[in-house]
Order: sequence, then structure tokens, then C-alpha cells
Amino acid sequence: MQDCTWLQVANLAILSLTFGAIVWYSWETNRLKKAARDQVEALYAPCITIQFWPRNAADAILEAGGVAGDVAVRPVEGQVALINMGNGPAVNVNYSFEPIEPAPGATVARPSGRIHVIPKGDSFRTHVPVGAVKANSFKFTAAYESMSGQKYEASGTVNRLVLGTDFSFKRRS
Repeated sequence: MQDCTWLQVANLAILSLTFGAIVWYSWETNRLKKAARDQVEALYAPCITIQFWPRNAADAILEAGGVAGDVAVRPVEGQVALINMGNGPAVNVNYSFEPIEPAPGATVARPSGRIHVIPKGDSFRTHVPVGAVKANSFKFTAAYESMSGQKYEASGTVNRLVLGTDFSFKRRS
């Protein structure tokens, strides 16, 4: 009878060790799966930033249709454009410009909007005129998703049409 009890204890110990090994293996496999998914996501992540269109007088003239006879067409007021510098499309893009320290009593625009998709390497001219953001400092924010549904945010300050060094791009949870 004692041999049978010893055998049952040994069997329980072996089964417990086997169970522990399976749990550990499952945990490690799950970590590898997550790391592989994160690597693929990083390869195809969109990255939104801003540019101002037209960027210079020549672009403005071309945008307005070139020259009329010997007289150059008056440059048009530019628009703020969002550009996707990442490796995948950006979907459900919500953007906004919040004024930083507006003058007391001044009415300052808070332009914002939504774009359904910006393909990789492409830009989208918004409805926001450059004049709405060139006289003040603004905090630019764009929240968007990748094709896999991962959420991202790009933000930074814009001071007189110059994107600041505080520009950041991050994944949101």
C-alpha cells in the first residue's frame, strides 16, 4: 500500500511539472506572438504631420493657374495640409489647432476637422486657411488609426507656420 502512495505522489509531481511547463510555454508563445504583431504594426504605421500649401509664391502662382499674359496671377491664400509620412494609410483622422495663450478678449479660431483616409505618402489639403494659423501659436493634434485599428496621435506646436521641435508621434492605447 505504501508503494502505491509513493507512486501516486510521484505521478502528481510529474503532472504538476508538466502543467507548469505547458503554462510557461503558452506564456512565452503569447509574448512572441505579441512581439511579431508589434513589429508588423511598426512597419506599416502611418505618421501624420502638417505642411502649408502653397509653400512659396511659385507654388501659389501654379495653384492659381500660372500667368495671364505678362502679369502673374495674384497668389492665393494657402491651406494647411496633412501629410502621411508613414508606411501605411491613416484612417479616421481627427485634427485640431488649439490656440496657445491668445490675447485677452481676442477671438481666435480653433480650426478642426475629420478626414476619412490619407494614403501612405499622400497629403490632404484641409479646409483650414493658412491665415487662420499664421498669426498665432497653436497646438496641433491629429488622432488617427492604422488599418489594423491601432490608435496613434501626432502633436506639436505651430508658431507662425513653423512646426516646433516638440513634435511627437506615439501609439495610444
